[in-house]
Amino acid sequence: MEAARPAPRTGLPAVDVKELTDGLNTKVRGLAIREWGLDGSGVGIIESDRQRLTQAVIQLAQKRRAAHEPIATGSGSDPRSPTARPVFA
Repeated sequence: MEAARPAPRTGLPAVDVKELTDGLNTKVRGLAIREWGLDGSGVGIIESDRQRLTQAVIQLAQKRRAAHEPIATGSGSDPRSPTARPVFA
């Protein structure tokens, strides 16, 4: 069952964090032949611009490390905090 989506506060669309993280991981794996990993996947719904987040993560993955070093993506949040925001890395 899908989590309840909050009423929009920012005017941005609701985005499922796990779905976004899994999609980002799939996209970055197509960038280059190297060792890729997934360091975790947050849960919940955020209000965000999916395309801008995707673009930013892909740019970081392209620039962040030398080709021979492994790289991992992931997201997470602290469910104990009422103002928690998912973090993508």
